Amino acid sequence: MKKYAWIFVILTFLSCTALSKNNSICESGIDDICSVVELASLAEQGDVNAQFNLGSMYKIKRDDIKAVKWFRKSAEQGLAIAQLNIATMYFLGKGVEQDVAESLKWFRKSANQGDLKAQTMMGAFYEKGKFLKQNYTEAMKWYRKAAEQGNAKAQYHIGNIFFHALGVKQNFSEAIEWYKKAAKQGYAEAQFNLAHMYSKGKGISQNYTESLKWYRKASEQGMGAAQYNIGIMYYVLQRTRS
Repeated sequence: MKKYAWIFVILTFLSCTALSKNNSICESGIDDICSVVELASLAEQGDVNAQFNLGSMYKIKRDDIKAVKWFRKSAEQGLAIAQLNIATMYFLGKGVEQDVAESLKWFRKSANQGDLKAQTMMGAFYEKGKFLKQNYTEAMKWYRKAAEQGNAKAQYHIGNIFFHALGVKQNFSEAIEWYKKAAKQGYAEAQFNLAHMYSKGKGISQNYTESLKWYRKASEQGMGAAQYNIGIMYYVLQRTRS
């Protein structure tokens, strides 16, 4: 599975522990108001949010089989976040036999309902050509849907598509705009790429001050390459001044 390591990086943001806030009885959170028994009773009665919340509780307790059971019930009623979670469980083989085709079905259902994480995943599948036929037009479509909702990861990937000319004409200025959107939200990889473009003057006026600013922001998040580039920049600047 090493060749699919990129997928597992993306999946780190697909948390199954967030509880739905839409349950009529559990508006303040299940820890404050609802007992597990009450939540289970609501779930058994078909309450879509209670079903998802119960699945989330089982996921936290590492009971993946029961988590899948309740995520599925909620997903089948059309709750997008439950569809995202059941897709993730199928993809990773958690609580159910691994089934990529089934996973993709649920990712698409969730994405079609506007879940930005599912949309980003669909973009990644199409961009990388893993599990789905590579299609940069489809990748851009899904990334844009998530990016327009403010998803930094999707914004970063759009920047990459323009930078590397993946199915579009290379456009450094457009890449910078998308990197900026993601960088301002604290996305380290976008901060690094933006710093690089300021350093090289690609699509923007060369500006070492801005370059260092963004390298520092990426460095503060532990990005080793940014720390290394800061050192190189200080070394070069010192030599040019001496």
